[in-house]
Amino acid sequence: MATSPSDFLAKWHQVVASRDMDLLEQIVSETVEFHTPLYLKPKRGALIVKAILASAVSIFQDFVYFREWVMVSEDGNEADLALEFGANIPNKDESGTLPLKGLDLIKIRRGPDNLFRIVHFEVMIRPVKTLIRFGELQSAGVMAMAKKFGAKL
Repeated sequence: MATSPSDFLAKWHQVVASRDMDLLEQIVSETVEFHTPLYLKPKRGALIVKAILASAVSIFQDFVYFREWVMVSEDGNEADLALEFGANIPNKDESGTLPLKGLDLIKIRRGPDNLFRIVHFEVMIRPVKTLIRFGELQSAGVMAMAKKFGAKL
């Protein structure tokens, strides 16, 4: 249960480390808005965000967070998280991997049940060559995960 921003961050790390997307449901708002350089318009709703993140974690290899920043609102009911990460993804010819760096910008808000959930998620990835390859892999992965979780694209 994420009753504070630090509890939320611990739960987020558990989701990423275990790759257990069922745990994600506990910390994502039903009305979450997700932004990525792969889509022109934001995606909205817990199921599609679950599908997008499930696909991403299945693609990433050697994923690690380097730095984290947490900014909590004065009233303690919202927090903004900035999480810098790195990973590798399979190269197109399968001869190796491509490195990437990225930033997850996550806004969490305390709900009526006193639990923090993600209400806004934005991800940035570089370099461009790796982003393009990630987009190729992600398009097939998101379709499969959306079908698995019953999400509409």
